[in-house]
Amino acid sequence: MHFTRSTRPSQRARSGQAGKQRDSESGLDYLGARYDSSSLGRFITADWSSVPVAVPYATLTNPQSLNLYTYVGNNPVTDVDADGHVTEEEPAAGSGSCGDSATCAQKAEQIVEGTLPQQNGQQQKAPTITYDKGVPHMTPETEKYLKGVLTDAGIDSVNISATTNGKHAPNSWHHDGEAVDINRVNGVRVSEYSSDPSVKKGVDAIQSAANDRKNGVAHENYGPAGLSKDGLPIRNQALQREHENHIHLTIPNPIRRKDGQ
Repeated sequence: MHFTRSTRPSQRARSGQAGKQRDSESGLDYLGARYDSSSLGRFITADWSSVPVAVPYATLTNPQSLNLYTYVGNNPVTDVDADGHVTEEEPAAGSGSCGDSATCAQKAEQIVEGTLPQQNGQQQKAPTITYDKGVPHMTPETEKYLKGVLTDAGIDSVNISATTNGKHAPNSWHHDGEAVDINRVNGVRVSEYSSDPSVKKGVDAIQSAANDRKNGVAHENYGPAGLSKDGLPIRNQALQREHENHIHLTIPNPIRRKDGQ
């Protein structure tokens, strides 16, 4: 089912499977990467990965995970699906694994302030963000989202080639300050994706993290690793060619600020 900008799930959804958004027209639950049918007890599309793998998100020692349509490996009593990809054991309240809302809020604040504690207790430095000459800085909302994505991807630095500047289509989210283009990852041009394994690793990590519900699934996630919209892969050869030299990310659930759409 296709959702336009005016009818995306967040605007006309009710609580569904595992507290996720339920689309009132289709009756499907939106889990970020895919739609789930609670009446069928399964996803309506196969699981997928932004990086080509034989069986996405499968544990080869667990036969249930090899079925790319099952919901939480057919074990919904004790497990939850956090993002349409990964099955997790439901955390106990106050466990500190983001089952505790206060812990999650604290982590988000630490990302914005510039540090994030690693599991071993050491402080992880926030990624360095630089800009091409004349490029306006990101809006606070976009910057917060990007820092979360980069931190999860383990990226040291990126360079921004476009925010609200440049020539973009009238309906581009760049005009509203809700999209950003990245042309360098860890000091190397994204255009080297096919020839430099380190660039490929960094780009793949960013585009994968941008489809992770931990930070929110990017509305638009375009780059050398592939194209996706609201976590769902799309095919468009012309659009793919346009994004061979940079990563384009639009924040989750963007809102028109200038034309009211």
